Amino acid sequence: SDVPPLTEIVQPGSYGQVAVPEDAASWAEQMSALRYAPDERHALGVRAAEFVAAERTWTRIAEQYAEIYAIAVRH
Repeated sequence: SDVPPLTEIVQPGSYGQVAVPEDAASWAEQMSALRYAPDERHALGVRAAEFVAAERTWTRIAEQYAEIYAIAVRH
């Protein structure tokens, strides 16, 4: 769905595609476009896997929180 919490992670066109919330036609359009673009579908999957491996591990999330807390303590 094209809602802020998801588009922050998905980043349309980079790691996936989004559809208008609660709009089956929009979802079907996105799925159809990907069905007929295997190279783009593969590229999205590769970039998504790389992003998740680099940015969405528990280790990376803990590092990000440590950075935020360190800034908060200094102020």
